Amino acid sequence: MGRERFEEAIVLKPDDSSQGELANPATARSPTPGGRDQAEKIVSGFYRGLGISAGTATRSARRHELADARELADAGATPTEAETFAAEKIVDSQRRATVTLRSYKFERSSWLAEQQQRTDRGRPVVRVANGRMPE
Repeated sequence: MGRERFEEAIVLKPDDSSQGELANPATARSPTPGGRDQAEKIVSGFYRGLGISAGTATRSARRHELADARELADAGATPTEAETFAAEKIVDSQRRATVTLRSYKFERSSWLAEQQQRTDRGRPVVRVANGRMPE
């Protein structure tokens, strides 16, 4: 089963496939210099889209933003994409949430889908309703 009782605690063993991947400090990937550079560029691009300097963030906020930007870089985000997201969202009168790098991280997939739909608008689209194509 991959689980054993040890002093009244459940110990999850590495071969337990139901537990997912565990962080192992010995094998954890440290940020590469190139990854840090890309993260810095993403943060700068994002702030450029907001129309303010990245230097306005506190040290703590900056540290969190760089961690988020490294994840975004690993997912293929670019500084231009971050800038465009920020510039679009900051002027969206329907938006009630603040525009942050963290919101970009969580909204990126759906925002990219919206971008793709905008690109596809010139192409014919067939809508399917109730599992059937209209005649």
